[in-house]
Amino acid sequence: MNPIEVLTFWFGAPWDQDPIPKDISARWFKKSNTFDREIHNRFHSLWLQFQSGIPAHWLDSPPARLAAVLVCDQFPRNMFRDSAAMYQSDDLALSLARMAVAQNDHLVLPATQAVFLLLPFEHSESLEDQEQCLALFDALIQTHGASATLQNYRTYAVKHRDIIAEFGRFPHRNSLLGRPNQPNEVLFLQKPGSRF
Repeated sequence: MNPIEVLTFWFGAPWDQDPIPKDISARWFKKSNTFDREIHNRFHSLWLQFQSGIPAHWLDSPPARLAAVLVCDQFPRNMFRDSAAMYQSDDLALSLARMAVAQNDHLVLPATQAVFLLLPFEHSESLEDQEQCLALFDALIQTHGASATLQNYRTYAVKHRDIIAEFGRFPHRNSLLGRPNQPNEVLFLQKPGSRF
């Protein structure tokens, strides 16, 4: 398995096309047992390997670092959907994303692909990370232009930041992580759109 295989699986061929064909991007954020199983079957062993250390060739270029972030951030959300394990490698994904943006990978990769370097910040329950996510989106938009796609992703980033600013965590994760809901979280979770 190599980084380009991961990127081609996620973004289609060629992996650096932008915009992404709708049939490819439609798979990313909707629940599909078939897609979840495919990711588990193809990438679970790689994800396990990464828990013990990331091989150097997954860290030596912007595309390689992007692939490593996908394996640690996006793939667990499919492989372990609706379980606490889906967040198990979030810290690793965030450290990889920090490494990538420190080298300005988000400014040299195609716009849609670069978004996935920012999602570990968006998935963090730290307000500081959430604020950094918005700053990174602003830099991405300044570099690539304010397309409707990037604006939409930034809108979701604002929603994530606002939840962390209000609650200090994502209430929709509480049941999976065994955390009791606070009264204001119970009310929030009854609202449409409160879960990502």
